[in-house]
Amino acid sequence: MWINQAFLKTFTPINQKVDVSEVANHIESAELIYVRELLGKLLYDDLTVKINNSTLSPIETELVDIVKQLEAYRAAEIAIPF
Repeated sequence: MWINQAFLKTFTPINQKVDVSEVANHIESAELIYVRELLGKLLYDDLTVKINNSTLSPIETELVDIVKQLEAYRAAEIAIPF
């Protein structure tokens, strides 16, 4: 996964009253449904490997930073009904 609970807490309007672990349960879904769909499987897989190996280029880092925010908001959105 590209983000974690700390990222959710820092970069979304989730407040102290929300159990961030409940939202974190939806990170993987948001990543697979929205991020992979947006980027395409090949680019998504390539970036995931580079994230895990800490080998992103500067332009890839910029792209991933933007997409991570999308992923955080989508995870929060998916969690709302629950």
